[in-house]
This record gives sequence, structure tokens and C-alpha cells, in this order.
Amino acid sequence: MTGLDRARRLLDQPPPDVIPGQIAAELPDRPARVCDVPQAEHTGPVRPYPCGPRCSAHSPWAQAGRPEPKPGPGLPKGAWSTPSPLNDSRVHDARAVASGKRRSTPTTYRAAQAAVNPRKDTA
Repeated sequence: MTGLDRARRLLDQPPPDVIPGQIAAELPDRPARVCDVPQAEHTGPVRPYPCGPRCSAHSPWAQAGRPEPKPGPGLPKGAWSTPSPLNDSRVHDARAVASGKRRSTPTTYRAAQAAVNPRKDTA
């Protein structure tokens, strides 16, 4: 019997009911947040603030008499399609290879020299 057959047989067996060292514990549901201000009228969702959980009527911006802040702009539209700065480094890397300041294989060195140095016979 190969090791692969033994592994397949172990995978086909059901898992044990109790795993040593682990206890199946019932986790209590998270209690709903309640506004800390002891007044009867609460509006909107309760959010965490540095001063404690507050509803929209008792939040810091409402206490200061300001309107509710709008959601932020989020990520820019082309956040995932912006060009990488690594592409710019390739140009400088080719110049360093062509000048001999950076080590490379002879094939890469010749390709970098051809990319950096303009041809003189095409005039």
C-alpha cells in the first residue's frame, strides 16, 4: 500500500466526534448596541464613538448641531488599474544593464543595449 492509498483511506473516514484539546462551546449571540444617553427618544442606528455607543440623535455631530456626515469617497475609480511604479523602474533598469552598472546575462545585456542605444545606420 502506497502513501497515497493511506491518505485516501484517511480522507474517506468521518472525522472524530470530539477532538482532544478542543471544547465545543456555545457562543452567546452578540447583544445589540444600546445608546448610552438615558433619554427616551432614540433615532437611527447605534454606532460606536469615542464617547461610547450613540444613536443618530445623540451622536457627536448631532450634539454639535451639524448635519450627518456623508460617506467618504472610497477608493478612486481606477484604483486597481493604475500603472505600477515597477514599470518605470524597468526603463532605468535597462539603462543600468546597458551601461554595465548592473549585472546580467550577455543576452540581457545585448537586448538592453539595443533598447537604450539608438541605431546609427537608420538616418
